Amino acid sequence: MQKDYYKTLGVSKSATQAEIKRAFRKLAQKHHPDTGNGDEAKFKELNEAYSVLGDETKRKQYDKHGFVPGSGAGPGGAGRGQGSYNWQDFSNANINFEDLGGFGDIFETFFGGGRTGTRTKSQRGADLETRITIDLKEVITGAERELGLNKWAKCSHCRGEGAEPGASIKTCPICHGSGKVTRATQTMFGSFAQTVVCSDCRGQGKVPEKKCTKCNGHGRTKKLRNLKIKVPAGVQDGSVIRVTGEGEAAEFGGKSGDLYLHIVVKKDPRFIRDGNNLLTEISIPFYEAILGAVSKVSTVEGSVDLKIPAGTQPGQIIKISGRGTPVLNSLRRGDLLIKVNVEIPKKISSAQKKLLEEWDGKRGWF
Repeated sequence: MQKDYYKTLGVSKSATQAEIKRAFRKLAQKHHPDTGNGDEAKFKELNEAYSVLGDETKRKQYDKHGFVPGSGAGPGGAGRGQGSYNWQDFSNANINFEDLGGFGDIFETFFGGGRTGTRTKSQRGADLETRITIDLKEVITGAERELGLNKWAKCSHCRGEGAEPGASIKTCPICHGSGKVTRATQTMFGSFAQTVVCSDCRGQGKVPEKKCTKCNGHGRTKKLRNLKIKVPAGVQDGSVIRVTGEGEAAEFGGKSGDLYLHIVVKKDPRFIRDGNNLLTEISIPFYEAILGAVSKVSTVEGSVDLKIPAGTQPGQIIKISGRGTPVLNSLRRGDLLIKVNVEIPKKISSAQKKLLEEWDGKRGWF
């Protein structure tokens, strides 16, 4: 029985090539076997129909005879052991994988990454990450650390060029300077062209006449790099400092990656940090809260005298300006906030009790 390819794709006989291609892509997305709800048999029918209607010459033959002469399938049916479907003919489908939306990756699996690239990405060294731990005092003063990093560094012998000193750099004979090569991939759907980075020059387009004897032409070697790192005052826990260009060196003199320093501030049991302010607590006897007093209080930099005003209430906050942590990249500092806890004795002597009773009898005076 003669197959109606137009009906298979859901288009009219007067449909344009653009309409045929659009219909095929829509149906191919729906029926692809790897979509979960796909239909392999239907998918093959779609491929067969599009391999004919998507080619102007084959379409004319089909419109005239009802089949494509020489395809291995006549008007009565099967050929090549796959029904009347000719897998090779699918190479004419000319699918743009990006037009298939989220299904592009599925199709690329079958087409061997058939999307043709037009640019070679510039090579860049890898970024590095490490952790630096500091204490609260170093948050106030700033800190300095020495780091030893065993990393890829620019080859000092060839200065990153990959060529033995004095040797010339020539155009890559494989890619002729483009940094890319095109290769044909044979799949069950046909033959497809794929553009990839040239493996000989690694996408640079140039190769040395004689490779560097120290780095074997790569332009980089493993070295121990000692760095002095300055951590600024006022840095917050969890901050990340980027040191530009101190990551891994790239091959062939490309741009180096960056070094990222993750800052960890150790907790100080005496203080809670709130932005640039520090919170702490002191406890005083109730009579100092009533009468007022001068009490010692700890700061990050040492103890200072704190004036307790008469009549201080339990939980009252007293502020010492400028004793918090520095504001990053500024000369300003936050404040030290002291919560006053008032101690009430559980036991008192008879004499103390008598005094309090006398005070209680006279409290109307206040």
